[in-house]
Parts: sequence; C-alpha cells; structure tokens
Amino acid sequence: MKKRASNIIGIVGTNNTGKTVIAEEIIKTFNIKRDKLNSTNYPSNYHRLVVFDVQDRLGHLLRKGDISIRIGDEGWEKMILGLRDSMVVFDDFKVLLEGDRISKDLLKVFGYRMEYGIDLIFIVWHPSLFPPSMHRFLDKYYLFRTNGSEKEFIDRLNGSKEDLVNCKRLLDKEFLKYNETEYGALYPNFPFIYYDTGTNKSIKINFKNSNN
Repeated sequence: MKKRASNIIGIVGTNNTGKTVIAEEIIKTFNIKRDKLNSTNYPSNYHRLVVFDVQDRLGHLLRKGDISIRIGDEGWEKMILGLRDSMVVFDDFKVLLEGDRISKDLLKVFGYRMEYGIDLIFIVWHPSLFPPSMHRFLDKYYLFRTNGSEKEFIDRLNGSKEDLVNCKRLLDKEFLKYNETEYGALYPNFPFIYYDTGTNKSIKINFKNSNN
C-alpha cells in the first residue's frame, strides 16, 4: 500500500445524524485499497483496521487479522504503536479514558502517527467529549448537527474560532429546515460540514439548496 498522509479525524454529531455512515465510507475506502494488496508480502502488523465500537456498528467491516478493542482492555495504546499503515477508529472514545486524561502512550501514538502511517478517527456526540488536551492534534472534522454549544466548538475543536462558530450556526440553521420525519428520511445523505484545520476550509455537504 502506498504510504498515506496520516490524519487525526473527528466525526461529531448527535445520534442518527450520519456519523456512522461517514465512518463506514472512510473504512470501506481503506478496505478497498488494502484488498488490492498481497498480504503475504507484508508483516502482520501492516494494513490493519482497529475498532473500538461499543455498539458494534462497525464490526462487519473488520477483516481477518483486524483488531477489536473492548472496554477494560489494557495496553491498546502500545498495540497501536506497533502497527504500520493502519487505521484506528474509536466510537464513544471517552469510555476508554480516565476522566479527561490522555495517557503518555496515546500521546506517543499522536506523535508517531505520520512516521508509522496510522490514521486515527474519533466519533463523538458533541465537542465536549474531546479531552481538552486533545483538540490541538485533530486535523480534519466531519461536523453534523449536535447539541454542543458554540463555546464547546471553540474550546474543544481545533481551528479558527470564527470558522467553527460559523459551522455550528450553519448546521443548526440547516437542521431547522426539516421536521424529525423529514430529517430521518435523508438517510444516508445527511447534511454535514467537512472542515480542514490546516487550511481553515469548510465544505457544506448535502445541504438543501446548496451547490456544495
């Protein structure tokens, strides 16, 4: 597999807004790429998918040799550090933490991800579920409708304060265009904003009356 530009990605949104749909698309793209490889040409720690998924909504995408992290598992940070050209997806990530503390080994994962080719994806309900010390590491976001406040967008997400508040307001405004039934009927094409912290560029996706 050609070495990928590794990212730390945040997927943020309340229940039934499209978070899992996007996570599945990202994982399926990863799976397609590694399906083209002859796995016998690589060590066993290459091209692995690791998933922490309490509700087991992503387990069907795991392949032979992939890893599922369970609540109570220890040493998962060091296990990730041993991977190369791999992808790690955390849903309800905060369940694995002690309060808001990021372990030294997880900080090492953040620090070595580029060298080791590890993509990290964190799925949360609202921005406050990212530990305060973590937000500076995130590179890209998929932002869906969330109950998080504008202050939480500023304090817990990485990027321009002005741009983040604008994203929050656009998402809230878009949500008001639908009643509950209409919004649910959008599946799987829920509206969201893709935000790149490196360029401060945001792109509206699936917005009503939008060309983006």
